[in-house]
Amino acid sequence: MSLPSLASLSDLNARLTGEVASGDETTRAQAALDDASALIRAEANTNWTDDADALEDVPDIIVTVCVQVAKRIFLNPEWKSSETLGSYAYQVSGMAGGPLELTKAERKMIRRAIGQGALGAITLESPYAANSETVYLDVAGTTEHFPVWD
Repeated sequence: MSLPSLASLSDLNARLTGEVASGDETTRAQAALDDASALIRAEANTNWTDDADALEDVPDIIVTVCVQVAKRIFLNPEWKSSETLGSYAYQVSGMAGGPLELTKAERKMIRRAIGQGALGAITLESPYAANSETVYLDVAGTTEHFPVWD
């Protein structure tokens, strides 16, 4: 059983200039939502589903990202960056990676939604064995002692 889309057809319709018609267009729009959801789940390593595979606690920003990716897939399924027809020319800039790839900004929003920021912590271990016994050496010309570890 496949997992449900992270956004609905009505979410996609609300952000399109014209509503998705019935038939093949609806099927294509749902496929775009499914593809976008798969990309997001792969990036987040989270399904946002319960034991019965029903959607559960999907953050609003995840729905937004899902719709934006699905919209990109739906409106430009062949990933054309420009077209020319006679004297008419149209070009889209900033299309890196293709419609089936999350942008850097989208990946950042997904990481924030799952609680992974840009900062992290790394615990380092010394390759040297720790010695709990401190040895003190005399400092020449004084009565002081300098601590060293064996």
